[in-house]
Amino acid sequence: MFGKKQKTCIFCLICLSWILLLTACGTKTADETQVKVIPETQSSIVVEEHYDPCSLGEKTLEQKTEDELKTQALCYFQNDWQSKEKDFVISANKQNEKFFKVLIDCASAYTDSSTTADEWLKIIDRISELQKEETNSSIATTLLYLSADLLNTKVSEAVAKGRQEYNEKYYDPEIGMTKDQVEKSRWGKPEDVNTTITKYGVHEQWVYYRDKYIYFEDGIVTSIQE
Repeated sequence: MFGKKQKTCIFCLICLSWILLLTACGTKTADETQVKVIPETQSSIVVEEHYDPCSLGEKTLEQKTEDELKTQALCYFQNDWQSKEKDFVISANKQNEKFFKVLIDCASAYTDSSTTADEWLKIIDRISELQKEETNSSIATTLLYLSADLLNTKVSEAVAKGRQEYNEKYYDPEIGMTKDQVEKSRWGKPEDVNTTITKYGVHEQWVYYRDKYIYFEDGIVTSIQE
């Protein structure tokens, strides 16, 4: 049997063993105890700053066929890159060829807000002519869609704008207008003017063709008779 001192020593050894065991289990390297934060990676799909969806591969301008040049020019136009289309055609030295000249003229009209409906119709006729002459069915179809789109959008916009400008320029006289405004209206200048001056002011009657009259008080329209 163990003595009292021996039991005490054995107990101390057991406690020390437990302490060493717990310390060993709880001790880990910094890499094991710390949570590694992996930085968020960028998307695997990197879009280059000068990415050009119309470039049709890595071919140079000299290596591209005529159909590929036409397709690329049309692609620029369909993506509303009219200035890029013009630069591309000039870079390819095709600006004087019929097909590309039409596209350049179309791009110029597209960026010019003053292009009239008649001017658009002429451009559409030229595109339709190209479409009929084109042997590449894919390019011909694209031209057909292009002319239809221009007809539905640009021509309609130009017609609406022209109608608005016409209404603003050619209007009927109204009460409250000045003499100058009446003269610029559809009625224009009168055939005759009858003037009456009283202590209350100046009264005028403007006489127009087919018994139409406008009455002014001190230069302002007060009544209209048709």
